[in-house]
Amino acid sequence: MANNHAIFNGTHCAFWDVDSMNYVGIAQSDMDNGTFVKLGAIGLASDGGYEFAVSADASPDLICGTPAQGYGIDAQIYDDPRYFTNVAGKPISVKRLVKGDCIELSAEAFTAEPTTETYATVQASGKLTAVAQASGAHFQILGKHSIDCGAEIVPTWVLMKLA
Repeated sequence: MANNHAIFNGTHCAFWDVDSMNYVGIAQSDMDNGTFVKLGAIGLASDGGYEFAVSADASPDLICGTPAQGYGIDAQIYDDPRYFTNVAGKPISVKRLVKGDCIELSAEAFTAEPTTETYATVQASGKLTAVAQASGAHFQILGKHSIDCGAEIVPTWVLMKLA
């Protein structure tokens, strides 16, 4: 598994302290953290809980945010979150975002790395696209940051949900 998967940090979000804003999803394809999704049909999990079918979507309200862990030997070897992806058919943590939440994402969560743009919109692929104008934007790009991953400094962007 390559270390080219998106990094998502949502520690400055309402879902961090509000359990009712956290869902369990099951996708039909692998999905990186930081992918925006929509909830589909609800089903019962094997442990008696419930889970939703999820798929990538242009809605800015729900995002994949599973703690970087895994299901196979790769997950036990690599502790770099860029090696982690949500595996198809396995539970995914889905987080509801509200106005004012701040998220931090690496370049892999965007369709192209932001340069001078100050806003972002969510595309049907579940990825963000940086844009220059506020009209129709879902997020404001507050600034560039970085996260230490192994022996590297990975650039990230901090975004605030607008509506």
